[in-house]
Amino acid sequence: MSDEFKVWAVLFAGLFFSTTAMAETAEELWQKAQSKYFDSRHIEVSEFMQIAGPRISENGSQVPLIITIDNDKTPSRIEKLYLILDGNPIPLAATYKLGGLLGNLKLETRIRMDKQSNIRIIGETAEGKLYMATTNVEAGGGCGGNVNVEDLALNPDIGRIRLNLSGVPGGNSHVAFMIKHPMLSGLQHDSKTKEKIPANYINKTVFRFNGELLFEADLGVSTSENPYLRFTFIPKQQGELGVIAEDNFGKKFSHDLKATF
Repeated sequence: MSDEFKVWAVLFAGLFFSTTAMAETAEELWQKAQSKYFDSRHIEVSEFMQIAGPRISENGSQVPLIITIDNDKTPSRIEKLYLILDGNPIPLAATYKLGGLLGNLKLETRIRMDKQSNIRIIGETAEGKLYMATTNVEAGGGCGGNVNVEDLALNPDIGRIRLNLSGVPGGNSHVAFMIKHPMLSGLQHDSKTKEKIPANYINKTVFRFNGELLFEADLGVSTSENPYLRFTFIPKQQGELGVIAEDNFGKKFSHDLKATF
C-alpha cells in the first residue's frame, strides 16, 4: 500500500466516522425531544404536511419557515401542530391550535436557531394520532448574543401590533401579524454589564374571527424578535378579526380589524 493511499484512507475513515457521529448526535437529540414532549408515542411520517426553510441561513436569529397542510389528503383533521427544533436549548419552539376556518393551511413564521438542526412539525389529530414532516437548516448563533437593555427600555413601540387581512368571503384569505417585541431568550447578555438578561417574550397569541377561534399560537424563546405570523383561512362572511398577544409576565396587547375585503 502506497503512502499516498494510506493518507487518503485515513482521511476517508476520519470523514466517515465524523459524519456517523454527527448523525448519531442528531438522532440522540430527536430521541430526547420525542421522549420529553410525546412520551415516545408513535409518530408517522406525513405526505400531507410539509415544512420548508432555507438550506443555509446567514442570520440564525431570523430563519423563515413555511408550513403547509393539505386537508384534502389528511385521514383526520389536524387540530394541533408542534414546531420542534432538535438542536435548540429548548426544542419546543411553538404550539399551534388550528380552528375550523383555516382550510388548507399555509403558515409562515420566523425562528431562532442555536446551530444546524433538523426542524420538525408534528401534527396531532383529535384522536391523538401524530404525523411528522422534517427539514434541515444550517444556521446558528440566534439564541444568544448581546443586547442593549437601555435601548429596549426606551423603545415606545414594544407591543405595537401590525395586523392585515386580505381576501374574499368564501375563498382563501390571508392574515399577516407582527408585534414589536425583542423576544428575550434568557440566554442573552447586557452589552454593557455583560450580565444575563431575564427572559421576556410573547408566549401566546390568539386570533378570533367574529368571535370564533381562528388560530392560537403558544410561542417560546425560539421565536424571532418581532414575532411574525402569516396564515390562510376561509371566512364565511365579512366581520371582525381580533388578536390578543400576551407576554410571559401576563401583559396583554390587542388589536381589532374590520374585514371589508
